[in-house]
Amino acid sequence: MLLAALRDTFGLLRARPCRRLALLSAALSLALLVAALAVMLLIYGHILAGEGAEKGRDQGLADLFGINGIAFLLVASIGLMTPVAAVFGALSAGPVSGMIEHLRWSMVAENQSRPPARDWVNFTGLLVAANALTIMLIVFLTDLLGSAALLLWPMVNGALLGREYFTLVARRHLDPGALAKLRAAHRGRIWVAGIVTALFLSLPLLNLAAPFLGLAWFAHIFHRLRAG
Repeated sequence: MLLAALRDTFGLLRARPCRRLALLSAALSLALLVAALAVMLLIYGHILAGEGAEKGRDQGLADLFGINGIAFLLVASIGLMTPVAAVFGALSAGPVSGMIEHLRWSMVAENQSRPPARDWVNFTGLLVAANALTIMLIVFLTDLLGSAALLLWPMVNGALLGREYFTLVARRHLDPGALAKLRAAHRGRIWVAGIVTALFLSLPLLNLAAPFLGLAWFAHIFHRLRAG
């Protein structure tokens, strides 16, 4: 079922509206990523600059728009794209899911609103905190497990992103009770799809398309699961 939904996702890229939205979504992902990096570099500049906050701020911006900033952006995207994907989902679930349903699931009527914005602000904070703890745990376990400790990252992010993306597309059609029941019945599939999305987010440059493709994939997954 997951493979069939994935095939549907890439198949719809042949449609011009889908390609256009995919490019706009990649641009939004890039903008969110640069904004996250800018915050990091400004903090970095303030910490390292001994001559004062103004010079630190200037140094951070210089790093952002220089060669070093571009190189660091590619590396930082491995970790930063997960919270970026969470924010992207909150901002774009409606347009992406709506387009997928228009092109492939036009017989389905939308009857529920999206979750409150505060839920996704809290979720993004949870995702950032969970990633920080996961990184520390990976560092701690590396001596015991070696490179296998890195598997914790996609497992944790897969669980969190899978839950968020499935909830975002399902809440357009189901009340909270029905959504929780469907999600619990297919927890394993949702987790696997989340892991695949998290792994895609770890690939520099290609990960700019991952939030859009992840949302589109989960839209197909939801409708296939709902149809039985």
